[in-house]
Amino acid sequence: MKTLITNQTSNGSGEPVDVKDGGYRIVRFYGTFDGCSVMVEADFGDGNFVPAQDTPQTQEGLIYVQLAHGMRLRATLSSAGASTSVSVDFS
Repeated sequence: MKTLITNQTSNGSGEPVDVKDGGYRIVRFYGTFDGCSVMVEADFGDGNFVPAQDTPQTQEGLIYVQLAHGMRLRATLSSAGASTSVSVDFS
């Protein structure tokens, strides 16, 4: 497992994580959402992150993301509530 964010309680993006090879990845969202939204974003190493999913995640769950060789992933949390504490990882 690689971690995108761990117990994040406020709005913002985690550090980008390099994906060495392409293919499908399972992304897991878990924790206390308290009204927040989490979007997984991808780039080709140029710092131009774009959404890697159709809609933000607002509850615990899994998504599948297809990536090309050399891409990076990050998670961005928005609309954090007072008890928000969300983690996102992938394999």
